[in-house]
Amino acid sequence: MKRILFIAVLLAACSGDETSENFPPIEELDISIPDLGPEPEDDLGVDLGPSEGRVLIDLESRLRPVEGEASVYQVDNEDQLIGGGAAHGRVGDWVLENEHIRVLIEADDRVMNPCPYGGNILDVSYKDGPSQDDILGEVCLFINATQTLDPDTYEVIETENGAAVLAVTGTIQLGDYLNIPGMVGGFIPGLSLPFDFNKLLGGTLTIYYILHPGELRVEVVTAMRNDSDEEFSAVIAHLLMAGGNGGFFNPYGANRGFGNGGGLTNEAAVSFSGFLSENEGTMFVPEPREHLSASVPRGGTSIYVSGVTAIASGIQTILGTLANRNFKDVEGVITLQPGEQSETTHWQFVGDGNVSTMLDEVYPLLGFETGVVSGKVLDSDGMPRAGARVSAVSETPERTMGQTRTDSEGNYSMRVPVGNYTIRARIPGASAPAPQFVAVDADEELTVPDLELGAPALLKVAITTPDGTPTPGRVTVICQGECPDQASSQEADVTSDSLPANWYRVVYVGMDGLAEIPIPAGAYTVAVTRGFEWTMWPYDARTNGGFPVNLAAGDELVLEAEIAHVMDTSGALSVDFHVHALPSPDSPVPIDHRALNFLAEGVDVIVSTDHDIIADYAPSIAALGAESDLVSIVGVEITTGSTGHYNAFPVPYDAEARRGGALDWGRDRGNDMDPADIIAWARAQSGEQVVQVNHPDGSGYIGGMKADVLRGLSFTDREMIRLDPMDVDPETGDTGIWSEDFTAIEVMNGTSINRFWGVARWWLTMVGRGFTPTATAVTDTHRLYGDLGGSPRTWVFVPEANDEPLSFDEEGFARATNAGAAIGSRGPFMRITARNGAEEEIGLGQTIASGGEPVEVEVELSLPEWMDVTEIEAYINLEDVVTPPGETEEAPLTPTLSVPVVLEETDLEVVATGSSVHRRYTKTVTFSVDADADSYVMIVAKGNGNMAPLAPGQTPFAFANPFYIDHDGGGYDNPPLAELASTPPPARFEQRSVPELTPEVLADAIHHGMCTH
Repeated sequence: MKRILFIAVLLAACSGDETSENFPPIEELDISIPDLGPEPEDDLGVDLGPSEGRVLIDLESRLRPVEGEASVYQVDNEDQLIGGGAAHGRVGDWVLENEHIRVLIEADDRVMNPCPYGGNILDVSYKDGPSQDDILGEVCLFINATQTLDPDTYEVIETENGAAVLAVTGTIQLGDYLNIPGMVGGFIPGLSLPFDFNKLLGGTLTIYYILHPGELRVEVVTAMRNDSDEEFSAVIAHLLMAGGNGGFFNPYGANRGFGNGGGLTNEAAVSFSGFLSENEGTMFVPEPREHLSASVPRGGTSIYVSGVTAIASGIQTILGTLANRNFKDVEGVITLQPGEQSETTHWQFVGDGNVSTMLDEVYPLLGFETGVVSGKVLDSDGMPRAGARVSAVSETPERTMGQTRTDSEGNYSMRVPVGNYTIRARIPGASAPAPQFVAVDADEELTVPDLELGAPALLKVAITTPDGTPTPGRVTVICQGECPDQASSQEADVTSDSLPANWYRVVYVGMDGLAEIPIPAGAYTVAVTRGFEWTMWPYDARTNGGFPVNLAAGDELVLEAEIAHVMDTSGALSVDFHVHALPSPDSPVPIDHRALNFLAEGVDVIVSTDHDIIADYAPSIAALGAESDLVSIVGVEITTGSTGHYNAFPVPYDAEARRGGALDWGRDRGNDMDPADIIAWARAQSGEQVVQVNHPDGSGYIGGMKADVLRGLSFTDREMIRLDPMDVDPETGDTGIWSEDFTAIEVMNGTSINRFWGVARWWLTMVGRGFTPTATAVTDTHRLYGDLGGSPRTWVFVPEANDEPLSFDEEGFARATNAGAAIGSRGPFMRITARNGAEEEIGLGQTIASGGEPVEVEVELSLPEWMDVTEIEAYINLEDVVTPPGETEEAPLTPTLSVPVVLEETDLEVVATGSSVHRRYTKTVTFSVDADADSYVMIVAKGNGNMAPLAPGQTPFAFANPFYIDHDGGGYDNPPLAELASTPPPARFEQRSVPELTPEVLADAIHHGMCTH
């Protein structure tokens, strides 16, 4: 039974981190920790008590006599929890609190995410800011890139100096998400590693959380003891999971300010690393190490991948260290003999959305010499301007070393390290003033000359339908030439969710149809859209780019934009089956923003599919008043580290359960679940269930298990990917991972046509042998601007009585999806009907008896006037689709037949008339299929025109799930590849050179294993 102890104890000192001499010597730097108050002269009131297995440290040396009081308590009612969209705290968790901050430590629950066990900082709150909401996803221990704390005991250590101390003790356990041996082995078979990443270190961990009164930081001491009978070596790192609509901050990263700085190959030196939103912030600060601190105090290094930053303490490079054959000799790696122990310290800061709120304390803590810069920001009338962001950017190289916002009187003040700076001010829409140049000396308080912002122009847009009714939509503002006054990475995160070149703003507009957009003076074009089913404003926006405007400072312009729904999608609902928002660690988009995003892009149905968390988007849709236009289905993306990702929906949402009641596919502390067990969990939920295999290429379901989709076999080693061992089939080599219980597969994930054909080959191979999962098209959106146009999307055919969000039938919709009554599209809409000689008709997913005669096929296109389709293709019983197990071939397939499409004036019909005439193309293309065997028929529609400004860089493309022709009267029971599928698999010889393990190779393997979303 896990223990909670309330005790007062005296703790003994222990050894520090071991070091070596692998790195060249650096210049000397004093990295003592000043400004912590006087050393205690008296006993601070800790008394001897039982340790209960805790790793003992000299806690008394870390306690300082300060005024005030901090507290630690276990949450016993929901009023004690921290709020916000990223908050995950529950009754039973622990809180450390002083007059400025609250920090919540997760209890010993296990839930599936990158930090699966408790004992971690889960939620934080800054009590003095405009918002007290949480912005943190979670911070957890990450030893040797695979192992973490599995807590057993929580102990409150009572002190008399006012500090609050919570000690969490447990053992070392494997994490579930990152399996380095499996990733490397799957990417480059035969490549050896410098040590066994999955071998559990036989040690005890105690994490001490220490909060003093009056401070914005919790001191976190990770104490590790070797309880085994052999030496072990370890890198102590932490995962920092973001949890808000914001961005990362690190002036020593590739962006030299804001943004994640790139992927695995862009390691960043870390003195401190933050995550900030508009009103909340948090910062991870590792204790400086002398061997790393050549010019500034530095405590470690970091890499970013899939929304998570890994920060390693004490080492120069994460990938270089993990790939080093002399791993234990790398300076900063901790090596412990049996019975020895170590301590690793960092601080977790909490603040508001101004990074300098925290940096004002961080710099003195780390030993930076600093001064203070202050000043005032004025508007164009010379009046104080509140809310302006002011950045202090160092010279050569430019790094953001401070940023704050002006108060109600236009004043600002921030502490920065000694050096030369440009002081910049910015507020959205206003022209930035000329920067001021200052030189800051130690302990200097410097007043900067006033910064005067230019007056913004104001663009007001009212979106209506032809009858004058307000409607949602998307306003796109595009610069004519280079955009004026664009922020850089020294002022904001402009890289993580960037817009296309020369796009100034994208604004998603709600049910009232109104937008107010402040913009700098300049020349622009403005376009209003609402996805593929609607006309654009102005009506010729696709050819002319939009409505031209030329705005001077202070101008106010009102635009009335009329758009109309013209595409005939009766009997169908558009849907995105793969959507991420703030509950996912790699998506900073709040749920209400995500709902508005899809509302404005004209999508009817969205499925919440966040990573291993069940979330309900319906309350956000209701808050928008958009139930008539948008409906959601509760789902989850089961994000395994071994066999790919799966979407399951609809599933029940449990508001009381941590992470909504999502599946623990890691089976507590055991091996991962097999795909068949994961799918069985999903299909055991009530009602009709859709189980979709996501992005099966790369390290996904098919690519990762090296699946032979023709025969339904897998060849990846089970134990390598942490599945239960099973005998390999001696005849085929099958390792028994493949399951055919899923009902759908993402054939188009994102807008790439090449990637579509790579996955389509696998899908058509399965269809060709008689296994017919429904093919879908999804955005897999993680960012706010990553799915422009709501593209691609799927249309599912349903009864007309249920083809609106208000009449949505979830059960019937799931059945129709599983039946293959769907098309995937990045633009065109088409209905497909097959008719035999007896005048019998069928639709997609259905089978028609040919009676030995040709089957007539009708493809009815419905397109807004701005969209084109130039060709209809049919793919029938293809033989050249089979690829080697797990391998993709992205060259387009050759169609069985192709029919050119010419859209003519006579194909246009008027749908609505207002200030413009809104028209659509309706075109029916007919051809015959004379099948001499049971056949599948898959239809593709293609166009040529770039669909900017709605979906820039995309041309029209749509594909349909097949319909089937029964040639011999027995149904679709003799599929074209059935005979080939019954043959033994070819002998497999993987002869490939094995490269030397380098940081770059390791990065590629991890990227291959993680970055398929």
